[in-house]
Amino acid sequence: MGITAQSLNVTPGGLGIAEGSLSLALVATGLGATQALAAVLLYRLASFWLVALAGWLVLLWLRRPRRTHPAPEQDPQRTPP
Repeated sequence: MGITAQSLNVTPGGLGIAEGSLSLALVATGLGATQALAAVLLYRLASFWLVALAGWLVLLWLRRPRRTHPAPEQDPQRTPP
């Protein structure tokens, strides 16, 4: 149900829509409202924000300044082994 709500992208990433529909579904199955909201927020933390954090960390790692090592001097008279 939450995936279906997310695919109706009214907001970026289904933010708010997915949480609402998942919370309603969990409450309809008999879970308390506060427990359902906590479960849905933990789900959103793992499925959206942790993935976004991993992406930002990879982006920062790829954009880090790299040390350049000077090329070894080559002696034109020396032949490679």
